[in-house]
Amino acid sequence: MNILCICSYYKGMEYLIRQARMGNRVFLVTSEKRKHEAWPSQALAETYYLPEEDNSVANLEILKKGIGWLLQTERVDMITALDDFDVEKAACLRSFYQIPGMSVSEAQLFRDKLAMRLAAKAAGLPVPRFHSLFNDQEIHRFIQEVPGPWVIKPRSQASASGIRKVHSYTEIAAFLQEKGEERVDYLIEEFLPGRVFHVDSLCHHGQIVFENVCAYLETPLRVAHEGGIFQTVTIPEDAPERNSTLQVNRNLLKIFCLANGASHSEFIQADRDGQIYFLETSCRVGGAHIAELVEAATGINLWREWAAIDHAFYHKVPYLLPDRVHFHAGLTISLARMKDPDMGAFQAEELFWTLKKEYHVGLITRSIHAKDIPDRMRRYASIIKDNYHASAPAKDKPTD
Repeated sequence: MNILCICSYYKGMEYLIRQARMGNRVFLVTSEKRKHEAWPSQALAETYYLPEEDNSVANLEILKKGIGWLLQTERVDMITALDDFDVEKAACLRSFYQIPGMSVSEAQLFRDKLAMRLAAKAAGLPVPRFHSLFNDQEIHRFIQEVPGPWVIKPRSQASASGIRKVHSYTEIAAFLQEKGEERVDYLIEEFLPGRVFHVDSLCHHGQIVFENVCAYLETPLRVAHEGGIFQTVTIPEDAPERNSTLQVNRNLLKIFCLANGASHSEFIQADRDGQIYFLETSCRVGGAHIAELVEAATGINLWREWAAIDHAFYHKVPYLLPDRVHFHAGLTISLARMKDPDMGAFQAEELFWTLKKEYHVGLITRSIHAKDIPDRMRRYASIIKDNYHASAPAKDKPTD
């Protein structure tokens, strides 16, 4: 199989390497800004660089012409988007060159927060009340019917990037004035306090073959906008909220028709009624080193298994998930004041994984005992706050 991988950011090394080890030829398209990264050149047939990393029309046209040039001498059997921001590009290329895979309309459900909410609501899944920002009268009616505060979200960003919490019509009007014609790229939604879960899944032939539930100890919105410490932990298999979240996720992926690959979906258990509400989804491996957390807890590497699923699908051979292990685990990540933080403040025997990145401190701990993890996470947050933590204002665009 000749597989073209599009990746705007530096990630997915295990996917690229696994494809090559299975005998497939991998062509990588990434941004010129990522040229200095340590891509696994031994696993790549060719690497191509785009001058921009956004979803602009110019960017897509350059990519389209480049693929046309490649097709003069090579066959492309599959196009895979390894990052959220590449999903639409990959879908457009498949459509134009008639390469099998996720269509433009299917991809929209995993990228456009307005489209995914409308589809989920139409299918009967519980979602927070929301509305587009197209029409002034409809917006005014919405904020009269739905008590504030509200959150304004970009339709096509990732994580908590670009989200604003607003408390009055004056703030909403100021936002609309600021964005002008770009207001259509956003939606407004009721602010729903609660506990946020994420489910990381793998699908093969439309069936979920792997699923794992974790909970953020602090909401991503608050971490992004208040400079907090990012922490997420696995949920015990016998926890009622785990089963409730899994059921909503199963219904979601069935409705959205995810055939093959990875997904990262987020849900909130609302304080007001205890119900699980759908927040957003994506057809990729979760960022912020969630893949490493999942592997620590289950032994399953999401990137490698995604590659194996794509290989099995194309070659029409069975796919078998490796045996799963059962640990409880937690992930902690923070910006650090120092360039290369000394991890000596942590007990080495508790650490399964540590982050090697300048001006960051990150670690994963795991245990066979669920009760160990909350205590450790509280202790790690305290140590980081006192000895390492730095914060930076949220940006409109993510850096990872």
